[in-house]
Amino acid sequence: MKNVYRIITYILIVLLCCACVSLCFAVHWIVQVPELPASPTVVPTTIPTATPRKPTFVDGFDLDTWSYYKEIALISEYSALDQNGLIKKWNEAIRIYVDGLPTLEDRAIIQRHVAALNEIPGVPDISIEADALNCNMTISFITQKEMNTITKDHNEVAFGYTMIWWNYDAQITKAKIYIVRDRQKQIERQHTILEEMTQALGLMNDSARYDDSIFYIYYSDSILRLSKMDWDLIRIHYCDDIVSGMTAEDVSSLYTPK
Repeated sequence: MKNVYRIITYILIVLLCCACVSLCFAVHWIVQVPELPASPTVVPTTIPTATPRKPTFVDGFDLDTWSYYKEIALISEYSALDQNGLIKKWNEAIRIYVDGLPTLEDRAIIQRHVAALNEIPGVPDISIEADALNCNMTISFITQKEMNTITKDHNEVAFGYTMIWWNYDAQITKAKIYIVRDRQKQIERQHTILEEMTQALGLMNDSARYDDSIFYIYYSDSILRLSKMDWDLIRIHYCDDIVSGMTAEDVSSLYTPK
């Protein structure tokens, strides 16, 4: 009988040990600390740097020249309808027909100016034509009375007058220049011819800023050639950076003050 009790006791002890082991495993899984998630990968933040602006052709000119260019190129001297500040320039060959009664010296002045303009990079080829049908620019030598009729809406006496036409892209397609022949001496006509031909390129304003400039607003027969700055304005106007139809804002963005 004692042996039976011993056996029963042994079995109970074994069962109790098994129960304890199972309980230990259960407690292990219950209290097991979960693994922490992996730390996120930190990507360094980089601040993009602005790409340096490529230098333009116009950057090579001083601020006075650049300011003068905008004053002359973005406003028209006469037309109240043309104060919209758009760049206008020729994008096709310019073919000139000389009309009226010019003197031999008048023709020589035109020929010399055409030759000088053809030396400026970017200026379309300019030629003097014998046939009016093939031209897109006329230079007419007329009387003061005829000029007064043309400029009657401006309420002032003019010795020279230029009109230009342009398309929707602000590209000049036609120009008419009028020069008074009977109220100007030869030396006075030289100034007028040079001024009007230069303005017909799309540089249509006058200014009181420089008294040696062909664009000087007050009449002076002492200005018989373009100044260095005047030639620079033509170079700027016909460089690749300046495009027909540009606004004043577009033009200003091209230049970096030194």
